[in-house]
Amino acid sequence: MSEPTAGDLLRDGKLTDALTAAQNAVRKAFTAVSLEAYLVARLEAGIPLHGVDFTAKTMPPELGESVRQAAARQGTSVSTWLTDAAADKLRNELLGAALDQWEAEDGPFTQAELDEAASRLGLAPRSDVA
Repeated sequence: MSEPTAGDLLRDGKLTDALTAAQNAVRKAFTAVSLEAYLVARLEAGIPLHGVDFTAKTMPPELGESVRQAAARQGTSVSTWLTDAAADKLRNELLGAALDQWEAEDGPFTQAELDEAASRLGLAPRSDVA
Protein backbone atom coordinates (compact mmCIF):
# COMPACT_ATOMS: atom_id res chain seq x y z
CA MET A 1 0.00 0.00 0.00
CA SER A 2 1.36 3.46 -0.90
CA GLU A 3 1.93 6.21 1.62
CA PRO A 4 -0.93 8.68 1.98
CA THR A 5 -0.44 12.01 0.22
CA ALA A 6 -0.56 15.36 1.99
CA GLY A 7 -4.02 15.88 0.46
CA ASP A 8 -5.27 12.57 1.86
CA LEU A 9 -4.02 13.47 5.31
CA LEU A 10 -5.58 16.93 5.15
CA ARG A 11 -8.94 15.41 4.22
CA ASP A 12 -8.62 13.13 7.24
CA GLY A 13 -7.94 16.14 9.50
CA LYS A 14 -4.32 15.23 10.21
CA LEU A 15 -2.71 18.64 9.63
CA THR A 16 0.67 17.92 11.24
CA ASP A 17 1.03 14.67 9.32
CA ALA A 18 -0.03 16.45 6.13
CA LEU A 19 2.62 19.13 6.58
CA THR A 20 5.28 16.52 7.24
CA ALA A 21 4.23 14.57 4.15
CA ALA A 22 4.30 17.74 2.04
CA GLN A 23 7.77 18.67 3.30
CA ASN A 24 9.03 15.14 2.61
CA ALA A 25 7.57 15.27 -0.90
CA VAL A 26 9.28 18.60 -1.58
CA ARG A 27 12.62 17.28 -0.28
CA LYS A 28 12.33 14.14 -2.38
CA ALA A 29 11.32 16.01 -5.54
CA PHE A 30 14.19 18.47 -5.31
CA THR A 31 17.02 16.22 -4.19
CA ALA A 32 18.82 16.53 -7.53
CA VAL A 33 17.69 20.06 -8.38
CA SER A 34 19.64 23.27 -7.88
CA LEU A 35 19.33 25.30 -4.71
CA GLU A 36 17.73 28.12 -6.67
CA ALA A 37 14.97 25.88 -8.00
CA TYR A 38 14.42 24.48 -4.52
CA LEU A 39 14.08 27.97 -3.04
CA VAL A 40 11.68 29.08 -5.77
CA ALA A 41 9.55 25.98 -5.17
CA ARG A 42 9.47 26.73 -1.44
CA LEU A 43 8.37 30.30 -2.12
CA GLU A 44 5.67 29.18 -4.56
CA ALA A 45 4.45 26.66 -1.98
CA GLY A 46 4.32 29.37 0.69
CA ILE A 47 7.02 27.73 2.80
CA PRO A 48 9.13 30.41 4.52
CA LEU A 49 12.81 30.68 3.72
CA HIS A 50 15.32 30.75 6.52
CA GLY A 51 18.78 32.19 6.01
CA VAL A 52 17.94 33.73 2.62
CA ASP A 53 17.12 37.37 1.95
CA PHE A 54 14.55 37.10 -0.82
CA THR A 55 14.16 40.33 -2.76
CA ALA A 56 11.78 40.71 -5.68
CA LYS A 57 13.06 42.91 -8.48
CA THR A 58 11.47 44.71 -11.38
CA MET A 59 13.31 46.17 -14.34
CA PRO A 60 12.64 47.18 -17.91
CA PRO A 61 12.26 44.13 -20.18
CA GLU A 62 15.36 45.00 -22.22
CA LEU A 63 17.49 45.14 -19.08
CA GLY A 64 16.01 41.88 -17.81
CA GLU A 65 16.86 40.18 -21.10
CA SER A 66 20.41 41.55 -20.99
CA VAL A 67 20.82 40.26 -17.43
CA ARG A 68 19.54 36.80 -18.42
CA GLN A 69 21.98 36.74 -21.36
CA ALA A 70 24.90 37.86 -19.18
CA ALA A 71 24.09 35.17 -16.59
CA ALA A 72 23.88 32.54 -19.33
CA ARG A 73 27.24 33.62 -20.78
CA GLN A 74 28.79 33.15 -17.34
CA GLY A 75 27.02 29.85 -16.80
CA THR A 76 25.27 31.09 -13.67
CA SER A 77 21.73 31.80 -12.51
CA VAL A 78 20.15 35.24 -12.77
CA SER A 79 19.95 35.29 -8.97
CA THR A 80 23.69 34.65 -8.61
CA TRP A 81 24.52 37.17 -11.36
CA LEU A 82 22.44 39.88 -9.66
CA THR A 83 23.93 39.04 -6.25
CA ASP A 84 27.45 39.36 -7.68
CA ALA A 85 26.54 42.65 -9.42
CA ALA A 86 25.13 44.08 -6.17
CA ALA A 87 28.25 43.01 -4.25
CA ASP A 88 30.47 44.64 -6.90
CA LYS A 89 28.51 47.89 -6.66
CA LEU A 90 28.75 47.92 -2.85
CA ARG A 91 32.52 47.25 -2.97
CA ASN A 92 32.93 50.11 -5.48
CA GLU A 93 30.93 52.47 -3.25
CA LEU A 94 33.04 51.52 -0.22
CA LEU A 95 36.26 51.96 -2.19
CA GLY A 96 35.05 55.35 -3.47
CA ALA A 97 34.25 56.47 0.08
CA ALA A 98 37.67 55.29 1.30
CA LEU A 99 39.44 57.17 -1.50
CA ASP A 100 37.37 60.30 -0.80
CA GLN A 101 38.35 60.07 2.88
CA TRP A 102 42.02 59.59 1.94
CA GLU A 103 41.95 62.68 -0.30
CA ALA A 104 40.11 64.69 2.38
CA GLU A 105 42.91 63.93 4.84
CA ASP A 106 45.95 64.02 2.52
CA GLY A 107 44.86 66.14 -0.44
CA PRO A 108 44.02 65.09 -3.98
CA PHE A 109 45.96 62.34 -5.70
CA THR A 110 48.62 63.61 -8.07
CA GLN A 111 48.68 62.57 -11.71
CA ALA A 112 51.82 60.55 -10.97
CA GLU A 113 50.00 58.66 -8.18
CA LEU A 114 47.04 57.98 -10.46
CA ASP A 115 49.34 56.80 -13.27
CA GLU A 116 51.20 54.49 -10.84
CA ALA A 117 47.92 53.02 -9.57
CA ALA A 118 46.72 52.45 -13.15
CA SER A 119 50.02 50.77 -14.02
CA ARG A 120 49.84 48.43 -11.01
CA LEU A 121 46.27 47.50 -11.94
CA GLY A 122 47.21 46.90 -15.58
CA LEU A 123 45.06 49.80 -16.77
CA ALA A 124 45.84 52.57 -19.20
CA PRO A 125 46.44 55.91 -17.47
CA ARG A 126 43.47 58.25 -17.74
CA SER A 127 44.06 61.66 -19.26
CA ASP A 128 40.70 63.12 -18.19
CA VAL A 129 41.48 63.38 -14.42
CA ALA A 130 43.56 65.88 -12.54
